[in-house]
Order: sequence, then C-alpha cells, then structure tokens
Amino acid sequence: MIRNCGQTVWNMDFVGRKREIAAVMKSLKQGRNVLLTGRFGVGRSRLVKHISKLHSDGWQFLFADFSKTAARSCNDMVVPDRGRSRRHRYTRLMYAKDIILGKKLAQDRPRVAVLDNIGKISHQKLSFIRDLRFDGDLLFIAITESFFSETDLFLLRSVLYPSDWLPLRNLNRPETLAFFRKVSQRKKLGWSENFIRNLAASTEGYPLLMKERVQREVGLAPYPGTIRVARRN
Repeated sequence: MIRNCGQTVWNMDFVGRKREIAAVMKSLKQGRNVLLTGRFGVGRSRLVKHISKLHSDGWQFLFADFSKTAARSCNDMVVPDRGRSRRHRYTRLMYAKDIILGKKLAQDRPRVAVLDNIGKISHQKLSFIRDLRFDGDLLFIAITESFFSETDLFLLRSVLYPSDWLPLRNLNRPETLAFFRKVSQRKKLGWSENFIRNLAASTEGYPLLMKERVQREVGLAPYPGTIRVARRN
C-alpha cells in the first residue's frame, strides 16, 4: 500500500501480459518502434514501466510525459530524478536534445524513449521526435490516449517508421483470476474461489475496475474519480 494526498490506496500487483511483454521486446530487439494504444485505465503505462524493470540490465528507458510541451517532455528525459532542485529545474529544448543525444551509457545499453500520455501531436512535438529519431540511436515507445485521432496516429507512425502497433486490451480471465488469488494470498484475506470468480466476472479484466474493487474489499479509499462497480454476491 502507498499513501497519496492523505488517502490510502492500493499498489496493484502486476500479473499477466506475457504476450504483450514479448511483443514489445521483440519489436525493440528488431530495431522497431512501438505504438501502444488502449482505453484509459487498461494499464498501458504500467506495462511499459514493468518492462523497464524487467530489462533494466540490458536496456535504458527514458520516460517523458508527452501531454506537456516538447521542451518539458525533453527535460523529463534529461534529468528524470532531478527533483525540485532550482539549479536543474529546466533546460532549454535545444540544449536538452543535445544532452540526450550526447549521453554516454554504461555498457552501451540501447536506449528507449517512452513518450507517455500522447493526446494530440503538434508540429513542434513531431519535429522533436524526428530530431531524436534521426540524429541519435533512440528507439521509441509511444503511448497514445484513447481519443488520439486517426490523423495524428498517421503522422506519429510516419515519423516513427518502422513501428509496430500494439492495442492493449483487458486482462483475460485466467490472468484476472490469478490477480485476485494473489491479492487474497498476499494480504491473507481468505477469499473463497467462488468469491474470486465473482470478482473476476464483475470487473471483466479491466485493471482500473480491478483496483477499485480490491480497494473496496479491503476498506481502502479509492482514487478520486474512480469508476465504481456494483458488487455481485
């Protein structure tokens, strides 16, 4: 469990997604970029963060919130752990790009720029990606929002060519059951198999609803704005 804004929330276990993890890593090893799509709450960002931990010895993942301006996104990748230091609070875009392209990595690990929360694509952001794409050795994982337009998707795919498109869907039933069993065992909740099947059926493998249902069952406060699911006995 973690605390956020004075509320106790559930830090979900990661289960399943073996096929998706394999697909992402296959693309990267072949030198192809990845476009990851899916509806809100399906676990796109969580999947990539999990992959970055699994493969941290052989790869370096640079995360950027692409809902921000190109300059702010670039700064995310330049100094990801700079905190609130005034000295390293902001670097101009042209210098930040030079820093990323000139970075020397231990053991020559390949680098992957993860562009998260892409809701729309501006000419400045396309130019920013193009500069990094063709002036350096970066690969890209682009995580788009569900409302991302087909026109913007076409533009993004054109600048990230060659790329593979991976639509992320809900967890399948075995993965959903495995998640609730793991929660029950780890927290010693003693859920029956019938109750676990009911939990799986009511959430339909949608990670956001799975988190909310667990929070309800263990008496934790959900995130503000979380969708609620009617309990099925």
